Amino acid sequence: MSIKKETELMHSIIIYCLRCQEEGDFHALKEIGFGPREVRALSSLSSADQVRLTSTKSHFMDITLNHDIYWRMIDYVRRENDKESAINKLITLDAPLPLMFALTGMGSKQYTLKRRQSGLLGSPVGRPPIPSEDTTELVWTHLIKITESSDSFGPQQFLDLYESLEKKVSLRVIWYLFHGWEKDGSLRVKRGPDLG
Repeated sequence: MSIKKETELMHSIIIYCLRCQEEGDFHALKEIGFGPREVRALSSLSSADQVRLTSTKSHFMDITLNHDIYWRMIDYVRRENDKESAINKLITLDAPLPLMFALTGMGSKQYTLKRRQSGLLGSPVGRPPIPSEDTTELVWTHLIKITESSDSFGPQQFLDLYESLEKKVSLRVIWYLFHGWEKDGSLRVKRGPDLG
């Protein structure tokens, strides 16, 4: 690491510490080793003194990586990206608002905005046509297969169901059937905003 990069890092840390002090976040300061004495000394420095402190070659802080937390957060970011990707795909495949609300908590404004961003204008109103018995049975069969292999039913599982039906049954019809089966107690799955 060059001295310039170290200087920038140390300057960012000093700004962070001063901000914590201004906001009264003494817990955060204590976590990185700053007690009241260190905070008082730091806040007594002028801007020029702070620059001088950050540009010295002596290191007064150890910065280490917490591997467990780091990889947990990387996994979290990847899961969130996968979930966001599934949500966007559902939108482009004309998923109805009630489905998106049930899975993600998405409101009508966000739904409309996402549809516009996907190039979809307006949204069909009313219920989809009542599916035939053959379609109903086909959706049920594929739905049960997916619920047997997953303990939750979120955006990705709806996409999997749509794909397993070879994209021949619209998401509006799938949701109509899914919601009806949930309502009458035929289907019991975990779903909601936190499920992916």
